[in-house]
Amino acid sequence: MESASTVSQEPSVDKVTQASNQKDSQCASSNATMETLSNPLNTSDSTEFVATQASEIDSIVDLNLNSNDKNRKKKDRHLAQALKTVLNSMNSLSTPEEKLAALCIKYADLMEENTKLKTAYKQTEKRVTQAINERDVIRGEMNKAVLTRSRLESLCRELQKQNKAIREESLKRVKEAEDKRLEMTNKFQNTLSEIATVMQQNSEKNNKLRDDNMDMSSRLKNVCEQYELREQVNGAVSTNNLFIIFVQF
Repeated sequence: MESASTVSQEPSVDKVTQASNQKDSQCASSNATMETLSNPLNTSDSTEFVATQASEIDSIVDLNLNSNDKNRKKKDRHLAQALKTVLNSMNSLSTPEEKLAALCIKYADLMEENTKLKTAYKQTEKRVTQAINERDVIRGEMNKAVLTRSRLESLCRELQKQNKAIREESLKRVKEAEDKRLEMTNKFQNTLSEIATVMQQNSEKNNKLRDDNMDMSSRLKNVCEQYELREQVNGAVSTNNLFIIFVQF
């Protein structure tokens, strides 16, 4: 009777412990994920930071998925050892009723722990889902940031090209203006030199004309004086002739 009761209770305990083990392994992996993601993500960070965070999320999710089997096997070993310890402790009980009561108490404890684990698992699963959604959002924003950066780089290159063309055009116009200014300056200097030469020649001609005028004026004055003197002489001769003629008569 005692042996039959013990055997009939062991499968129930094994099922409960296996279910608890699965929930515990899932919650443990989810908690490890959320501990890594516990810091809030700021979407306004740089693209490198966002890419690093997204890569870390991917690594954590993949690591949790790959480590589920190992954790489950490890938990199974620990749970089997704990079950063995419980069964060994029940050997000290004398009656099947005491053993059944102990198993019921253990089963109730496991059910309570399983309920807590289910609640924690749901919360953790919700947090993991939220983290994955945030990761997807961050990836989208990162792609947008990369696209925006690519467009900005293209615009910067185009702007640099336009600035270079404008600078070359400005230098060309400045050179043309400088050449034109030098040409006009040379023409102006040549014109001034020609004007100075003409003025010098005119000054020399004017001086020569002045000297000629003074010479002609002096000659004309001499001629006039000689003419007046001749007139006086002629007048005196005429008067003398008239006097002689008058005396003869």
